[in-house]
Amino acid sequence: MKGRLLMSLESTTAAASFFGKQELFKRKISSPEELFQEIDKVGPKEIMDFSQKYFQKKNLNLAFVGPARKFDKLTQIVSKFE
Repeated sequence: MKGRLLMSLESTTAAASFFGKQELFKRKISSPEELFQEIDKVGPKEIMDFSQKYFQKKNLNLAFVGPARKFDKLTQIVSKFE
């Protein structure tokens, strides 16, 4: 994640966009190093807490696109989440 951020800032256009979006949306400009510190604060506990809060059965939605030739099998799979 950190490497991709650094690589994305290699061009002047990308760097301008990166810092401009921060100013526009957050009214605060953080350096890449400051963002790395924030990323480093995220550990397994924070990820589990987030997933338990947002990935709940009551919040799941599912859509099928295309012919429903094997609808019974799909219904079987979906029923496991009910």
